[in-house]
Amino acid sequence: MLQPINIIINADDLGYHHLRDDAIIKAKQDGILTSASLMVNGKSVISAVKKANNANLSMVLHLNITEGKPISPVEKIKSLVQEESKYFLGKQGFWEAASCNKIDKQDVITETIAQIEKFKALVGAYPTHVDGHQHAHIANGIPDILAPIFNKYNIKSTRIPREVIASSKAKLFYKEVVRHARIALPIYKSNNITTTSFFIGLRIMGANMTYENIVQTSRETCLREQIMLPNNNNDNNKIRNNNNNNNRTIELMCHPGISFNDINEIQNGGCGSGIKDDPYDNGVDDFCISKDREIELNTLINVKVKEFLQSESFQLCTWENAFAQHNNNNNNDDNNYNNNSRQNIINILSDMTPMTGNASTALRWRYILSKWYKVRIIDTRQGNDRSEFLLNTYYEFNSSNTSLVLALNATKSIPFMKNYKHEYVVIAGGTDVNHNLGKCKHVLNQANYIVTFTNVMQNKIREIIDINSKNIVTIPQSVDLLSINAGGRHNNNKNWFRKKYDDNYLNNNNTENDILILLPAGIRPVKDPGYLIDVVNNQTKYIVDNNEVISIDVIKNINHQYMKNKKANRKIKLILIGPNRDDALYESLKSKETKYFKIHPPVQREQMLSAMKEADVVVNTSVSEGMSGAILEAMGIGTPVMARNIPANNALLHKDKVGILFSTPKDFHEKLHHLIINDQDNYVDDLIQRAKNFVNEYSMEKEGLGYLTILESIFDERVNPRNLKKQKV
Repeated sequence: MLQPINIIINADDLGYHHLRDDAIIKAKQDGILTSASLMVNGKSVISAVKKANNANLSMVLHLNITEGKPISPVEKIKSLVQEESKYFLGKQGFWEAASCNKIDKQDVITETIAQIEKFKALVGAYPTHVDGHQHAHIANGIPDILAPIFNKYNIKSTRIPREVIASSKAKLFYKEVVRHARIALPIYKSNNITTTSFFIGLRIMGANMTYENIVQTSRETCLREQIMLPNNNNDNNKIRNNNNNNNRTIELMCHPGISFNDINEIQNGGCGSGIKDDPYDNGVDDFCISKDREIELNTLINVKVKEFLQSESFQLCTWENAFAQHNNNNNNDDNNYNNNSRQNIINILSDMTPMTGNASTALRWRYILSKWYKVRIIDTRQGNDRSEFLLNTYYEFNSSNTSLVLALNATKSIPFMKNYKHEYVVIAGGTDVNHNLGKCKHVLNQANYIVTFTNVMQNKIREIIDINSKNIVTIPQSVDLLSINAGGRHNNNKNWFRKKYDDNYLNNNNTENDILILLPAGIRPVKDPGYLIDVVNNQTKYIVDNNEVISIDVIKNINHQYMKNKKANRKIKLILIGPNRDDALYESLKSKETKYFKIHPPVQREQMLSAMKEADVVVNTSVSEGMSGAILEAMGIGTPVMARNIPANNALLHKDKVGILFSTPKDFHEKLHHLIINDQDNYVDDLIQRAKNFVNEYSMEKEGLGYLTILESIFDERVNPRNLKKQKV
């Protein structure tokens, strides 16, 4: 049965300003907002409660011990307030004081209880959830103080903003928040205060809260947070789950509002800064009046966002509903490993090296299959002995009726599956079997099912291995079209690939007219990343004359002055982006770098997709492939694909109907020349459209149903044996 992921859309700062309150109510009535955190010391708190009640908006407590006037008498909370102004210390002041252990425990207790009691007086009941304004509830030492108070007042949950902040340009405060969130989590958990499985809200705040970013970030967060890794601590081999629970709930934090700059309106809200001569004293801050608040509001009421959540089986809910369900089901991992009534468990065995095809595929599968199963990823990089132990531990610990292994990459599965006595499915993607078929025979023969991405690979395996025809199936890889935001080529601003790294990697002040060839590949022999270096370095320049593109090697005898006067001088730039998997090959490629060929450091997936959009061509030079995910993504984005003519690429591109195949570097150059020339008519647009139509057939839903069919047949066979499955040796 399809199991939805609960999602809480929570607006912070209700009661801070009446215009902010109006925006929050609009986000509830016209959009996807489900809950709001009430700031009880805000100027508009009384009217905010009335508005929320009229809109049937669920309210929780936004504990504020950093900004404005306290609820308690200042003489009773001296460590929390400024000596002169008697206002709170402010965000920076509070966090600095907490880090230096200058916050008095009793002061926090006093003010927290005062705000909880005021919440009850305003709302009519104690809060069941509390989060902190400016994340004060997770600052150094604060969780130890708050957790017992939450228990006393039967507060069931709190916010733990564990979010991946990968960008080096992310605000330092956000990084501190994430670090302290990881520390706070076990403290609250040990006191029976629960939280969501996932959190989103720091990376996409303000102008970054767009439909596209919500799609991408929600998916990435769900995938990343579900990875299971071995626990290196020797605590009786206890399995560590990255999630504190398995209630499958995500929080999206937001701050909708309405921008304004009227001084009277500014003074009508806020909590006050307490800073002398501050124009916003007893008024709102810059954050409140920013146009970013309207961007968030418009996104929350965007019908496309709601449609996305529905299509992905997210279920809108409040804090109360989410954790009432959680408590009723007793769905905590630590207490429920032995509960045989829970859903079946799939353990994905994969090498999780970042920015590799195996890692991307494993994460996509976890995302797809978690609709039906509880899914864990076992990272084979942790060591053979450890991972082999984990496989059997997961299986035995969870009972034979629930656990199943899905082994990605037949070759890499050999050390772990050769002595494995239980059911498993092995994926023969292409590269693994092409180069190590003999070594893979035992693993393939003992598998309950073999899955290939193409019929070409299935036929190859059948020719060599004697296996029941019912036990080998083809399930093509899918493309996450929503995540990549497929659209026309170059439909985004060229603010990353062509400009940001221009000086550092492209060695040219203007790449607008350059022909950018992107090679997304790990640096290892099977990808043959040096295949096109010579042709790129030796034949690079093109002249545009009367809409016809002529390569310089063809017109090399033309008068030099003629060429000099041509402003549209186009150069080929081949950019290789991917992780280093072979030091010797990397050094060899590095020695061949020129202004026309560059190795770019590995990037996150969203940046790779941006690069694909801005490239003129995405190229694949592999000597062996199964079904290239990079090719599929480039086709979905709308960038032409040129791929080396190997069986897998030939099967995928259907003899140049949706992409261009080349057999030699010279062939590549000639077909690239042809592609550039035909960029002036409908040739490229037609190629792109055919590719997009083709990719639309590779949906994640179809891929998921393919795996669901074979996995359910195995689970069903355990319950109702019909002697169809292959017996283990």
